[in-house]
Amino acid sequence: MLMSRLRRLVPAVIVLAAFTTTGQAHASTGFVDAHAGWKGDVLTVSFRETGLQPGVATTISVTARGVVDAVCKKAGTVVMSVRATGTVKDVSDYTAANDGSVDGVRVLDLSVRIPAAQGLDCTLAASRLFFVALEDLTTGAAMEIHGQDPSGWTASEGAGLP
Repeated sequence: MLMSRLRRLVPAVIVLAAFTTTGQAHASTGFVDAHAGWKGDVLTVSFRETGLQPGVATTISVTARGVVDAVCKKAGTVVMSVRATGTVKDVSDYTAANDGSVDGVRVLDLSVRIPAAQGLDCTLAASRLFFVALEDLTTGAAMEIHGQDPSGWTASEGAGLP
């Protein structure tokens, strides 16, 4: 009696396991390539996500934060330091290609300004950092990109700010 019940349960467990395995379509999806660059007020983000079902619609969020740190020095002494930040977000829909991939390029306005150092006789140096979070709101795939653009900006005495 117990053996006959077990024999009936085993096929049901196997069928359930098969549905569970095939039901995890999003387990292999993800961003496989992503790049970002910030020049002036323009942040350009490119990405590729793979593992989607061909023709499926998906929604991808790009959230970016720019940070400008500036220091004004005179004779090696810091006269002023300031930090400014800005944030931008874009959410767009995509359709997966026949190979199950989505390629995207987003060009965003990421404007970050620091106060002008009027009347200060000092040398200004600033660094610009950016942080980008990619998230597929449909599959849950995510990736982060960090960078510094340009590699370090220095202005001469009394020059304008980035």
